[in-house]
Amino acid sequence: LLVTRTTELITARDQALTATLAKNAFLSSTSHELRTPLNAVLGFAQLLELSDLSQEDRDAVERILAAGQHLLSLINELIVPSMGE
Repeated sequence: LLVTRTTELITARDQALTATLAKNAFLSSTSHELRTPLNAVLGFAQLLELSDLSQEDRDAVERILAAGQHLLSLINELIVPSMGE
């Protein structure tokens, strides 16, 4: 009985480790897929911010940057902590 139970526990542990590795790979890929285009948007918005813009355009760029930073912070809160579990 002890050998059977030990084998079952080892199998369950191995399955849990495999699931954790799969979850981490998924989260890493998802994080990359979200951050790459977001970094491009933020980078171009920062370049626009340095340009000579009308006040209306400057306000629009500030909204783009604020929204992008908000999305980046959501990604950090949702995905990054989950990868450590």
